[in-house]
Amino acid sequence: MKASIQEDFLKAPAKFDISTAAKRLSDVTIEGGYHICSPKDEITADQYIDISRMLDTQRSHAVEFKKAVDLALSAPEGVSDCTFRVLTLIDRATP
Repeated sequence: MKASIQEDFLKAPAKFDISTAAKRLSDVTIEGGYHICSPKDEITADQYIDISRMLDTQRSHAVEFKKAVDLALSAPEGVSDCTFRVLTLIDRATP
């Protein structure tokens, strides 16, 4: 699933939907039925700082990455754990 999310971003960064990707990730479970992220829990202050550091990274799809970050930050409930994990995945995605 993680690689699939990265591939989706790299294939069509302008069309990437961070909300859909976060939902897909929230549906994934590991052995024992544990979800790998929480769609309801807001990230920590340190993780918000991590997002600002991600924006400082040079990347080929900087505009599209910033758009995904802006959408995540505009959520009234804050950035969820799953959304943060998606941002981390696409931050590390390399063509």
